[in-house]
Amino acid sequence: MRKKIDILGSCVTRDAFEYANAKDDYIIDQYFARSSLISIVAPPIDINKESIELDSAFQQKNCL
Repeated sequence: MRKKIDILGSCVTRDAFEYANAKDDYIIDQYFARSSLISIVAPPIDINKESIELDSAFQQKNCL
């Protein structure tokens, strides 16, 4: 039976589970990329997402 895990980290952390038969042992339930422990425990701040200017469509897709 595979263990269900969550990942807080980067694609490097997530990709590690693609190797060494990890796919047979684990299933990724939730994946939180580009997040920090501080951002998880800090109080939320108000941000107008539409006012954030990003260079690429990839950045925009992942931010909004």
